[in-house]
Amino acid sequence: MQMAILVLGLAILVACAFGDVRKRRIPNVLTYSLAALGVAQLILIGDLSTAGWTIASSAAILVIGFLLFWAGFCGGGEVKLLTGAALLIGSRDLLGFLWLVSLCVAVALLALMIEYDLGRWLRRVMRPAAVGRVADGGAVAEARPTPPYGIAIALGAVMMLLFRVIAST
Repeated sequence: MQMAILVLGLAILVACAFGDVRKRRIPNVLTYSLAALGVAQLILIGDLSTAGWTIASSAAILVIGFLLFWAGFCGGGEVKLLTGAALLIGSRDLLGFLWLVSLCVAVALLALMIEYDLGRWLRRVMRPAAVGRVADGGAVAEARPTPPYGIAIALGAVMMLLFRVIAST
């Protein structure tokens, strides 16, 4: 049964990452399904101490994530995905998971920064100064892209779950 939960969890995480790339949306049904798998896994484990620590740490992630969402640093789907993944991964591997997610976020932000800033500089060098200006002489505002944190969260969770499988064999 644990393997079925793992396979379903991996499939949901891949679907979340795909949705974040494609539409910049993470459907609620996927994040809630991931959380339900985490709760089912806690029930199968049957250890109240592990369940308590996992639920408490996931609740802390939800509260901190809500504050970050409220401040505009991330989206609500990403907060729910992080919380659901924390429930599935459990408190024992939570710090390693958060480290992997932060590493994936750093790589994504670096790639986005290089693409955006280098691309903007190249566009400015390659085209005349008159292009990119509005009729009244003001500069055109170019929207800075936002990072797809859902991909980093899903990738970190997939790596942590696969590390767990490798370690158990």
